[in-house]
Order: sequence, then C-alpha cells, then structure tokens
Amino acid sequence: MGLFDTHKGHHDEVYSGEHEHKGHLSHEVVAGAVGFEAFKAYEKKREKEGHHDKHALAKEVLAGLVAAEAEKLFETKGLKHIDAAKAKLDAKRHAEKMYEGVAPHDYEVGEKVDVHVNSLTPMMGPKMQLLKSIIPYDYYYKPFHFCEPEDKKDQPESLGSILFGDRIFNSPYELFMLKNDSCHVLCENQSKIPGEDASFINARIRENYAINWLIDGLPAASKRTDSKTNSVFYSIGFELGNQGTMSNLSPLLHNHYAIEIQYHQQDENKYRVVGVLVRPSSHKYESLDDAKKCHTTGTLTLDEKTDNAVWYTYKVDWTISPTAWATRWDNYLHTFDPRIHWFSLVNSIVIVLFLTGMVAMILLRALHKDISRYNQIEAQEDVQEDFGWKLVHGD
Repeated sequence: MGLFDTHKGHHDEVYSGEHEHKGHLSHEVVAGAVGFEAFKAYEKKREKEGHHDKHALAKEVLAGLVAAEAEKLFETKGLKHIDAAKAKLDAKRHAEKMYEGVAPHDYEVGEKVDVHVNSLTPMMGPKMQLLKSIIPYDYYYKPFHFCEPEDKKDQPESLGSILFGDRIFNSPYELFMLKNDSCHVLCENQSKIPGEDASFINARIRENYAINWLIDGLPAASKRTDSKTNSVFYSIGFELGNQGTMSNLSPLLHNHYAIEIQYHQQDENKYRVVGVLVRPSSHKYESLDDAKKCHTTGTLTLDEKTDNAVWYTYKVDWTISPTAWATRWDNYLHTFDPRIHWFSLVNSIVIVLFLTGMVAMILLRALHKDISRYNQIEAQEDVQEDFGWKLVHGD
C-alpha cells in the first residue's frame, strides 16, 4: 500500500474542488498525491510516444515531470496555502525510495553517498552449520551504544523488507563520491558502555552477530574465500566482533571499519556504486587524539565489571571496478556446497524410475490377465463379449 492509498480519504477531500484552508494536511500527504498523479500522467505520455521502459527513465519522472505536474496541481486544486517547493521535494524523495535499487543513481564527484544501517543479525558461514540465535536487533538498540545521527529517521520499507526483519535507519557516516578518507572519528563524544551492556555485547559477539549496512541499495559485505572451491565471494554483513584467541578468551569488539567502495564510471563525471566491502577491526584508543589519527595501542575488549570507553572510527577508499551496474549483484550469489545439487538431481531421478517401474508392473499384471483370457477356448459362453481393457479403449 502506497502513501497515496494510505491517505486516500484526505486526498478525496483535497481534490473535491473546494478551496478552503486545510492546514492539517501534511506535506507528505500532498507529496504522495502529487507524485502519484504525476506518474500516471507520465505513463500515459510515454505510452503515446511508444516508450515502455519505465524503470530506466524513473529519474526523469522524479526530476522533470513531477515538478511540472506538481506546479499545475498546486495552482488548480486549491493547494496554494501549502509550500509547493517543500511538497515537491517530499514527492521526489518518496518516489526515489520507491525506485531505489531499480533505477541506477548517477553520482557526481563530491556528491554525498548515504549510508543506511539495518538490523544486526546472526551470521552463518561454511564452518557454522547452525545459527546460534534467530533474533534480529535494531542497529540503534540502546545496549549497543552505536553513534546516532542528530536527525535519526527510519527509512521507507517494502512489505517484504519488513517481513524479513529489516529496520533501516539513516546514519552519521559521511561518504562522498571519490573522496578518500584515511581516518574519521564517527562521534567525538566517546561511548560509555557499562558493564551490564558490555556483557550483552560480548554475548552477541559469541553468537556471531553481524552488522548490516546499505549503501546505494547495496548491502555492505565482507570478502571471503570458499575453502572447497577457492572461489571468492561477498558475504552480506560483517562481524560485530571477534570471539578472541587462545591467548585472549575475551571477545574483541570491532570499532574501526575500513570501507572500500567500488565504483563504475558510466559517463563523463557520472559514477555508479557497484560494490561495498567492509573490513572491521578492533582498535583500542587511549584518547580522542589517538582516535583522530586511528593510532591504536592494541585490541579492544569490553570489561563486564566496569564502564568502557569506546571511540568508533572508519576509513574510506574508492576503487574503480569493471563491473557494470546491471551485474553488481553477481558477487553476492554463491553456493557453499554445489554437490547438493547433484544429490537432489540423482534423488529425483531414482524416485521417477521407481514410480515408473511400479506403474509398469501394475499395467503388465493387468494386461497379462486379459491376454490369458483371450487365449482361452473360444467355445466359452462369454467369448463374444468384450472385457478388461477393451471396455474402455474407445472412451
């Protein structure tokens, strides 16, 4: 159900032809109506011209026709009391969310690339045959103490996204197209993690929980190698922490993220995001100055008996990639054990052969009885009557 459908009653009131002041109508309601009618008008126009490529031209809908139709609607339907410019921007924003991931976004050098954060979920890899938990946690769940933006907002989601447990929010990460950043402190006010919450975080690390980001609709991933096939693939998400080593049994919290964003140049001064890799690591910072330089004195463990000071940092590297935008998901498609397909194929063939043999045996037995009766002495009284399969051969 779209924004237009959600507020259909309000829209009917707006478009009734009355020019009364309706200050209670929000910009988002009006934006939904404007975007909906503009898109319908655009579809009709494109069909008359013989064009049917709606997705490839989604940006034209958003940037051009929505603005033109919006101006017309505001002038003719009694909406002059509402800020038209603000509502048109809202319409564009909602329409872009509708088409996010369908139509490519062309960035210019220096343009901001939004980073959205999603729920933390348990990971399962080739060495982890069973999940240790099935509960997703919101990224900004208080015990995690992640840095929050000043204007935290949840992002529009589809029904499928909600059913999968996605809870998508904006984030304080600042990424700009082709602008490398060797070290950046996420929030200069250190996070104070009390012992009780440290125990919670350590438990989630032991359960192999992963952090999930979305950049240009593409999930941030960690690069892995399949030990059986030696093929490289992208595993969605990256570890919240490390379970530690034999010399250090305490879990290590990952508080530094090396972000590698792969881009493809479409046209001159137009770039598209085609891959996102994150390499998390554990850095212990003694002070804010050390954090600003990403100067670490060791790994970070959380003491479950006292407060812990944590700074989150990240670096950004942009690398060019030959991968086209249309095939950017190919790296995420991987099967850990391809032999399972052969097993399923052989299993299906055996079942088909077994059932075919059973049916053939039943038919042979039935026909054998009929043939035996045909070969009996013709002097029998019922020799002229059809029986067996001949009774239905003409049906």
